[in-house]
This record gives sequence, structure tokens and C-alpha cells, in this order.
Amino acid sequence: MGNYTFAQGLTASAFSILIVFGILILLSFIVSLLKYVGKEEAPVKQKKQSPKSPEPVVESVTVQDSQLIAAIVACCIVSDSKN
Repeated sequence: MGNYTFAQGLTASAFSILIVFGILILLSFIVSLLKYVGKEEAPVKQKKQSPKSPEPVVESVTVQDSQLIAAIVACCIVSDSKN
């Protein structure tokens, strides 16, 4: 290897950085073009018209659900009373 001056090293570093950023900009441009490749036109689907007044969904609460709700509420009350 030869004897390199500080200016020569700085020039080589700057040139290398320019090459890296140039390649990054080129890759960014290529990636931005990928959104146009392979894009198929999807057929437009017509949505079914929903009824103007939908029926409300009513779920029944079972005994097990009531016990679970009571247990959760009890845990919340106990944790609040400890603070």
C-alpha cells in the first residue's frame, strides 16, 4: 500500500459515500416503480343494500355469564380497595 495523505483519504471517503447514496436513491426509485408492476384491475363489486332498519341482535345472558360477570366485578372491587 502506498502513503496516502489526509486529503486523498478524505476524497476517497467522500466519493465512496456519494456512490452509496447514489445507489440508495436508485433503489428507492426502483421500489417506487414496483407499485405499478403487476397491478391488476379488480372488478368492482356492487355492495348489497342493507335494510333500512336492521333487526337488533339480542343475546341472552346465561347463569354462567352472570357468575363470570359477578366474579370480574368482585375482583375489580377487591383490587380497588387494596389501593
